[in-house]
Amino acid sequence: MPYQIAWEGQSTANVTYSGMTDSKEVLDVVKILNGDWRFDMLKRVLHDFTGIDGYTDHDHSALEDVSALNNGAALYHPNVKIAIVTERIDVIDVVNTYEEMSGSPYPLQIFATRAAALTWLGQ
Repeated sequence: MPYQIAWEGQSTANVTYSGMTDSKEVLDVVKILNGDWRFDMLKRVLHDFTGIDGYTDHDHSALEDVSALNNGAALYHPNVKIAIVTERIDVIDVVNTYEEMSGSPYPLQIFATRAAALTWLGQ
């Protein structure tokens, strides 16, 4: 599995990606988080892409599904902040594409360091 999800209590999910990753894997993560019993208490998600070798996004339909799932989930639970940790232009481009599709229903920011992301998330 090219990602690991680690929960801190019931309100923070840390997702660490490795190797080659893509939007289908991010979609898998969103499905797992949205389906987890802790979702109702979730307040912070940190997606850490610093350990990846590359991001291939050949399937915009997966990115559209991420958008649809997040928009639907936000109707029920709107109080989640999402931090992306990366300096990779390929990941930043995908995040920008995601934002252009429909905008994130959650506050979303990109950070160069995990420390900066954690500060913004309030940890």
